[in-house]
Amino acid sequence: NIIYLKDKRYQIDEDGKVSELVNDEYRTFTIEESEKIGINVDEMGVLKVNTDILNNYLQKNNGKLIIPSEIDGRKIKILSQVLKGNIYLKEVVLSQGLEDIQWVAFQNCTNLEMCNIPNGVTHIGNWTFNGTNIKIVFIPESVTNIENKTTFLAQNIRNIIVDKNNNSYCDVNGLLLSKDKTTLITVAGGVQEITIPREVRQIKEYCFYDNRTIENVNIEKQGNLQMIGKCAFINNSTLHSITMPACFTTLDAGNFVTQMLGVDTKFMVGSELVKNILINYSIGGLKIDEENIIVDTSIN
Repeated sequence: NIIYLKDKRYQIDEDGKVSELVNDEYRTFTIEESEKIGINVDEMGVLKVNTDILNNYLQKNNGKLIIPSEIDGRKIKILSQVLKGNIYLKEVVLSQGLEDIQWVAFQNCTNLEMCNIPNGVTHIGNWTFNGTNIKIVFIPESVTNIENKTTFLAQNIRNIIVDKNNNSYCDVNGLLLSKDKTTLITVAGGVQEITIPREVRQIKEYCFYDNRTIENVNIEKQGNLQMIGKCAFINNSTLHSITMPACFTTLDAGNFVTQMLGVDTKFMVGSELVKNILINYSIGGLKIDEENIIVDTSIN
């Protein structure tokens, strides 16, 4: 949960711990300051890192890294893969001016617990927070493009919160949705059971890709789910059940391979027509076990 008090933002995690969120400040470093930390910026605005110097700095400063808006007058606009896998990172403070958080930016930073996304960032790439220790992700107003392939796939992420003024996305109980709620884009990696809002018509491709925490996917009564996109469900070894209403029509390629290979998932479907869609669905000769497909019209 995010609360506001005296113009400051505070985060309350599931354990009741309260911490002040970083303000989106414009910070400037001199070249001397940045060299001590082991960071710099190239002429394209891409952050550069001297790994040895940075790791030494992080070990002496409790894992906290401040990435400024500019270094010696040169603006930092792009965060690429230079911090990927850094085990010394515990807290990252990103400053105003950053525009692009590219794929795998923080992937496998296993001790990273806090990272703000400043307003002004428009793009967040695939696998960004995969393998971190972050619990809540706050998406600011400015973000318009989130690549959803395991972007928030970390078992500690319990919630995704979107700024109410964001025109592209919204959130519902750990789900990241399109603003109009017709598309389920992705899910916080630590959520075990979800209920998809009735407004959702499609599950976007790669939505649950490699998610090995999710157990039950339910649909609100009078749900309108019609389509599951490419590889939306793959490598989901913990998935116990999924609900698919009578209006469902399209199951795209690459889904439910794990279930075809023996993982016992129950498919609760709203009609015989939906059951036939699943029965006739195959990948490389593999099929879903018909005994696991249960028609239940009460879910509609």
